[in-house]
Amino acid sequence: MLQVPAGGTATKSFTLTPDGALPDRALYGGWVVLTPRGGGQVLRVPFAGFRGDYQSLPTLNAGGCNYPALVQFHAGGAFAVPA
Repeated sequence: MLQVPAGGTATKSFTLTPDGALPDRALYGGWVVLTPRGGGQVLRVPFAGFRGDYQSLPTLNAGGCNYPALVQFHAGGAFAVPA
């Protein structure tokens, strides 16, 4: 329970943990819902998370060219790394 005085502020820490059944590198999200006792405005705070290691995601990599890179575009959508 969190009590906030009228016109005041309060802090509450919590941890969001992804469902263990989610596969590696899955996105998840939802809302933290704050419901006042005795009525009042319900507050919903959206959140999003990623299960796994962001560093394991591949970056832009096409044709063996690691981006950022200088490339020359040719007709038909082909590109080449300038020599």
